[in-house]
Amino acid sequence: MEIKEITYKNKIAIEEDPDYPEENQVTDENMNEIKEVVNYNGKKLKEVSEIELQTLQEENKKLKSALINVETEEAKSLHIEDASEVPAQLKVMGNQEQDGEPSPENEVEVKCLGSNKNLFSLNNKLENATISANGKISTLNGANLYYIEIKNNVEYILSMLLDSFAQGNVVYGFSDAIPVLNASATYNFTNISNLNNMIFTSNSRYLIIRFVVESQLNHISNIKLEQGKVVTSYSPYRTR
Repeated sequence: MEIKEITYKNKIAIEEDPDYPEENQVTDENMNEIKEVVNYNGKKLKEVSEIELQTLQEENKKLKSALINVETEEAKSLHIEDASEVPAQLKVMGNQEQDGEPSPENEVEVKCLGSNKNLFSLNNKLENATISANGKISTLNGANLYYIEIKNNVEYILSMLLDSFAQGNVVYGFSDAIPVLNASATYNFTNISNLNNMIFTSNSRYLIIRFVVESQLNHISNIKLEQGKVVTSYSPYRTR
């Protein structure tokens, strides 16, 4: 913090008029006292600012060194070893509610209203591609392959909202890597209505979906892929 000082030399009066009372004069002593007070206060302000900055830097360093990240899919209680005296922050992911204001003396249960974890994103796609019946990913102009990373031998459920105009077929399959042209993938063909609330388990790393007519997406909303076999409330794409 830059502090400017009064740098003029101390004043020496050439002439003073004793006929005027002191409160009606500005003497050399007054000017020099102003200079002394202003410079002193400026110096102290700088010292305090530097101490506060140093304190903040030390606290920030302490916070970073003491940071403990703990994540859990589901927990009734959470115990953190070696917690410091710095404030703790708890972030609960997903849709939840509490009936009341919690405090150390008044525990209030957190009720989850849905997992809020949606693995499906329209941005994860291979453009101008499809899965051919021979199990190869091939070129098809105007088509998109949407892919979602999944875990081996874990149950998933795919859900969506279909309006009255949603119809037609979809191609879906599984692959061991993010789809690229000429790679291999399993091939399945079904009606769009069969894809809603579809439960599956796979040994592959990616689920791949192609809407045979891309305009089908105009009649589909709230596409969600999540672990388990029960559909929870819709939430936008997020993996954590």
